[in-house]
Amino acid sequence: MPIPLRFLCSVGLLLLLPSLAACGYSEEQKASGEHCHTQLYSLKQAIKEELNDPDSFKPYRDTLWVSPVRVAGPEWGESAGTKIHIVEMEFGARNAMGGMVKAKAHGILVHDNCNAVVTRITSS
Repeated sequence: MPIPLRFLCSVGLLLLLPSLAACGYSEEQKASGEHCHTQLYSLKQAIKEELNDPDSFKPYRDTLWVSPVRVAGPEWGESAGTKIHIVEMEFGARNAMGGMVKAKAHGILVHDNCNAVVTRITSS
């Protein structure tokens, strides 16, 4: 049974989207991390993967802090030398007891494709 063309186009578009994250931004905007501000989906997904109740995740006004571009140091192992942005986002979620708590996610966004990694979550 042949694979429908519509499916192939959808998959192709999904694979292409991360590389389009930086389109339309000046070099100055890219250096400051502005090109990743529109790519909050990967950060939100990375945060949800760390939660006991991912469905309870609630960003607060999409509060996000993105640092200017940096180069990952040797502590990043194989990723050393990669251009990154340090990020923070405040959010709410249910804890193990079922109560809503406010927290802050700390992580990185890879400069080239805006993919996110959560490094820690702290109570606010």
